Amino acid sequence: MSLDRRTLLTSALALSLPLPALSQRLPREGVDYKLVPKPLPNSSATHVDVVEFFQYTCPHCYAFQPVIQEWLKTKPADANFIHAPLSFDPKFEAYVRLYFTLEAMNLVERLHLQVFQAIHKDGALPRPPAAPSESVIADYMAKQGVDRGRWLQFFNSKEVRAKATTSMKLPDLYGVQGTPEIGVAGRYRTGPDQSRGNPSVTMLTVNYLVGVVRKSQGRG
Repeated sequence: MSLDRRTLLTSALALSLPLPALSQRLPREGVDYKLVPKPLPNSSATHVDVVEFFQYTCPHCYAFQPVIQEWLKTKPADANFIHAPLSFDPKFEAYVRLYFTLEAMNLVERLHLQVFQAIHKDGALPRPPAAPSESVIADYMAKQGVDRGRWLQFFNSKEVRAKATTSMKLPDLYGVQGTPEIGVAGRYRTGPDQSRGNPSVTMLTVNYLVGVVRKSQGRG
């Protein structure tokens, strides 16, 4: 299921807006992006990690999804895109595990965007202040044709729980205080808040930072 028409139109408009901020100058540290306080290791010497920090409960993350999808169509070939679900409120940790369960069951492509829509448009999954329960999430997935018992097996597995615990710690490591944000190579972070609300500028900054890291790796 695609994102709703209004969200798509709004994001398409953002993509079509003039981009004077980056069309006439290079991105600037402290203005268009920030340094990660204590740099984290990049996963490869031949690729650049691009990490999307998001919360399923965040309406801004929901509105950002069409922009991410457009960027993925033309992203730099050496950009290693990574979803990093998180929650600043522990009572929504179940949504973090939801993502990693999708990942474990190879359902991200089919259901990731649909989960956003279920929370923010359809009301099929709870949104703040209501917290999701394991049972409600499992029931929702069963309605999408996912075997309920198998879903719960993955959802409660040690592997999924471990990934969720690790992901919940990433905001502190990157210095992320809100979502959506994008981390690049463990060194930089940027987001719409640093692009005057224009997500297209955010992704131009991401592409620039990928190029900076590529050169530092001796590949360009």
